[in-house]
Amino acid sequence: MLKELLRGGITGGIAGARVRDCLFAQWTPASCRYVLARRGNPFPTILAADRFEPDPERPVAAQLRERVAATGARCRHAVLVLPRTELEFSTHHLPPATGDELPELVRNAAAAELDESSGTYSSDFLITHQDYSGCDTLVFSMRDERIRDHVGAFESAGFKVAAVTFRGFGASELVERAHGYPASTSMAVLMDDVTIEFAVVDEGKPILFRTIPCAEEDERVRAERVGNEIRRTLALAHAGDDSSVSIYLIGASDDSDALANLLTEQTSLPTATIHPFSYCAEDSESQVPSECAALVGVACAWNRTAIPIDLLHPRRPPVKPGPWRRAVLWGGVAAAVLIALGAMAWKDAADESAAIAERRNEFKQLGARSRRALELRDLVESVDAWRRDEIAWLDRIRELSEQLPDGEQLVIRRMSMSTGSDGNGVIDLAVQVSAPGVVADLEDAIRGRGHSVSSKRVSESDEKAKLPWVFETRVALKADSPAELPIPEMAGEEPKSESREPARGDAEVAKHDNQRGGDRP
Repeated sequence: MLKELLRGGITGGIAGARVRDCLFAQWTPASCRYVLARRGNPFPTILAADRFEPDPERPVAAQLRERVAATGARCRHAVLVLPRTELEFSTHHLPPATGDELPELVRNAAAAELDESSGTYSSDFLITHQDYSGCDTLVFSMRDERIRDHVGAFESAGFKVAAVTFRGFGASELVERAHGYPASTSMAVLMDDVTIEFAVVDEGKPILFRTIPCAEEDERVRAERVGNEIRRTLALAHAGDDSSVSIYLIGASDDSDALANLLTEQTSLPTATIHPFSYCAEDSESQVPSECAALVGVACAWNRTAIPIDLLHPRRPPVKPGPWRRAVLWGGVAAAVLIALGAMAWKDAADESAAIAERRNEFKQLGARSRRALELRDLVESVDAWRRDEIAWLDRIRELSEQLPDGEQLVIRRMSMSTGSDGNGVIDLAVQVSAPGVVADLEDAIRGRGHSVSSKRVSESDEKAKLPWVFETRVALKADSPAELPIPEMAGEEPKSESREPARGDAEVAKHDNQRGGDRP
């Protein structure tokens, strides 16, 4: 138990059960696939699964961080799932050795075949067969510099890399989840738009992985090609092609079922289809389920802390403690636990302080914006109050002149204009008319349309004059409704595109222009 804690919980490996959410990612320059999973019992929950074409101008890890944030999950851990082209494979038959001695033997055997002149490699291994004569191992190696580049890119995007593993284990894990491993040989076939992968499992142990390119071709042609590769792979694995071998095609569409039937015809071996999302706590349907199947399988292995290969934390021979080193080791473990707990508490406190500071800053910004809004509202109200007393006198005089009789019946000797306390306009006129009846006609013509009129002091000044009758009249005008003014946008807000009806003053000016025709320049 202590070894598992040291390997996973403290050193950051995949066995730390406290990790709740984890991102599983595989990418190439042309395509990036990811699965976001949450721990569950007995199956993980798939929160998101998708594929996208990465922007070559930006780091892939940063684009994955944006997509994780869009789901609302707080995921800080990632498992990097690498394709066959990123790794070096080798097989070795080693003499009998204990579990502590085997990692060193594997390291030396792999180093003899790797070119370490330009850099060192990290290697992890599987035991494919073991008996009294020794054991057969399948070794996975990757240059340390390449691992550091991948880990550094994801850590720069805010992820903590929990493991670096091989994508082929996802298919074999799904087969185990779906049917369990019988004593006979099983083969998983996983196809996507780029490659076709084969994983051979014998008595629960992956023993062989192969990858071939995938091409666009007719279904029967593809089935024939895959069937030939199945026979070739079984021959390489020294397995028979009788009924003891089962073929499992990873897929979730009608095309997968049709291809499985064709493979049965081509190989005479029973072929079953496995839906990659059927063995999770939630069936999160994806647009590209087959292409995310390997990642789902790795997530299932992570859920039970059983990813078989981790190049970030490969198996190494244990350091033999001396007489005093045992006490130092236990003291170091206790100190590491205390430091880890203290770091977690400090990180939580720092996160809370940062969140409080962020909320305080938002509050200050909102306060400044609200004060600015109140100032603008007071300014608008002041302008509206001032404009309520605004009267278009020229328009009123023009309307009044259109209602007056001609110059032979009426002459205006004096005219004054003012604004009353209620905001309405008043026009006082001193008028000479040809007959008293013209006064009544004048009042009838002006009254209405928002006007009221009253006349007084009607008298005859000179009966021999052309316009002998003199009187004074008052015309009360209702104030115009002020035109709406555009409200200035607040700083930092997006401008709102709203359709505004023409103001009343604008409409009247346009009407006046149409009536005057070409008089206005």
